[in-house]
Amino acid sequence: NGNTTRQTVKELIARLNAENPSLYSHLAAGMREGALGELWPASKTRKEMEHTYRAFMANT
Repeated sequence: NGNTTRQTVKELIARLNAENPSLYSHLAAGMREGALGELWPASKTRKEMEHTYRAFMANT
């Protein structure tokens, strides 16, 4: 019947691509592995967290 999320997304991309013809290529480029880079900073070490905590507590 065509009532699937996949079909809905395909239709959405088609509508958006009609408004912006480069959308599909930009969308594909954005989904490539590593294209987004690091979204979050690296986790701090225990020592770095302790330093951050102590600095924060010293200023409160």
